[in-house]
Amino acid sequence: MIRRSLALTFVLIASTAPAHAQCWLQHVIAGPVDWTVPNAVATAPGRLVLGQPRRNPTGSATVRDRVRIFEGAPGTLVEVATLESSLPIQSNASFGHALDLDGDWLAVGDPIGIEPGGGPNGAVHLYERTASGWLLRKVLFHPTVGVQFRGGFGIGLDLDGDTLVVGAPGATVNTPLPLFETGAAFVFQRTSAGWQFQQTLEAARPTLMAGFGFAVALQGDELAIGAPGESLVPTPPLLREGAVHMFQRSPGGAFAPLTTLHAAQPIADAGVGYSLAREGELLIVGAPWTANGALYEVGAAHVFERTPAGAWLETALLSIPPIRGNERFGESVRVRAGEIYTTSRGLACAWRFTEVAGAWTQTQRYTTEAGVAWPVSMPVRMDVTGDVVSLSDPRGATVLERVMTAAAENGCAPVPIPGTIPLPTYLDVRSELRLSAPTLELAVYGGSSVGNGLLFYGFAPASIPLGTGLRCVGGPVARVAAGPAMGGATSIPFSLDLQSFPISTGPLAIPAGTPAHFQYWFRTLSGSTHLTNSLVLTFCP
Repeated sequence: MIRRSLALTFVLIASTAPAHAQCWLQHVIAGPVDWTVPNAVATAPGRLVLGQPRRNPTGSATVRDRVRIFEGAPGTLVEVATLESSLPIQSNASFGHALDLDGDWLAVGDPIGIEPGGGPNGAVHLYERTASGWLLRKVLFHPTVGVQFRGGFGIGLDLDGDTLVVGAPGATVNTPLPLFETGAAFVFQRTSAGWQFQQTLEAARPTLMAGFGFAVALQGDELAIGAPGESLVPTPPLLREGAVHMFQRSPGGAFAPLTTLHAAQPIADAGVGYSLAREGELLIVGAPWTANGALYEVGAAHVFERTPAGAWLETALLSIPPIRGNERFGESVRVRAGEIYTTSRGLACAWRFTEVAGAWTQTQRYTTEAGVAWPVSMPVRMDVTGDVVSLSDPRGATVLERVMTAAAENGCAPVPIPGTIPLPTYLDVRSELRLSAPTLELAVYGGSSVGNGLLFYGFAPASIPLGTGLRCVGGPVARVAAGPAMGGATSIPFSLDLQSFPISTGPLAIPAGTPAHFQYWFRTLSGSTHLTNSLVLTFCP
């Protein structure tokens, strides 16, 4: 059912974005981390599964990819199991790159897992939760039916009941060379004899390096498969706009091609189909490589809806204002209860969109301790169960309420220090915003130019010249803490005591739910005074 008109609309997050969620139910940090490797996350009621693949360039026996399973209520999750690959140790992170939970079954993608006696073509481990714990039931390896070369088996997967679909975007199907890495997907079925291979799927028109199978979304007998490198025109120059292939399962059990979806306004190298999420008649398609003007990989998410006649039409395009490029908005997408969620690697955060009066509107922004003012590029994955949003990044997983009052937003922008390389100095927040917590963790970036200073806060914005900067905190102002000592580090952390005067008591005590403006004033190496950007922070109790 189409919930609104099918006219294509464009949604752009305003520069003064809505609230940025910062009160956490729980922050789960489980073991050693790898800052550059995506950590998949999958959730279900009372359960969170976190993948932690790690690079191992020396082949050390002590550096292992792990999948960690937590159970309990959100906020009190406890680790109950740690899973490791059954395959030989390898140098590159892989096990836990993709995860999916369905009931008591867990599928773990290992896209460069080494098959015994073979190469690093990928594998999928299937576990079942029993009274004895999580038991490994099956390791699936890259099928050879319909393919010339294997590769990337387990990058994308979706488990739905007794059906598992696994993408292998690095595979080459049986087409005349040099059409390599066309991609393929494989269907497995759970029977009385266990998990059995059923079918090989490929694009109706295989394209060179299309990456078919990079993402999959299975809903009952309907299947969407992303091909983010596919070109609309198969002859050079290949533009790689990306596509999504739709399949329908027949009563006999085989999937057949149904249609192919493209962006309403195709853009070269956009990566349409990099990520997928399906709920009912709504299909969300991530395109994180989409450029915006001269800035590359800003990203986008395409919203497709199915008409009563059965056609899929693009009805909205979600995007963000570019900051510097490489935001990669749309790298991970979800849709739950009619709301859309998408992550950004370049900004290390996620957004929730709600349809209001026929238009998709940003209603929440979520983050971990990565901060809000100084963008930190790191892969972020997410899952949503009920009213709980779980984000994973290379540091672990952060569990948040879907709707919350705490928020962290940027106030005024920083002014570059005169006579220096024109690099602004930023104040950022590195912890949750909870007034009952002992401290608020902050950081100042641009440390080579930052000396001793003070942190100001008040309850009104301003624009008042001060020193060589601009004071953006107005009204009655409190000076609350000495800042970091002078140093040459890029990031200088410091803590603010939340349980002392004037924050907890006095006329300028900060109440929960009221925005407070923070700014750091400091002396530069030349002896002048300057200020960072301002932060607008709203605390929960």
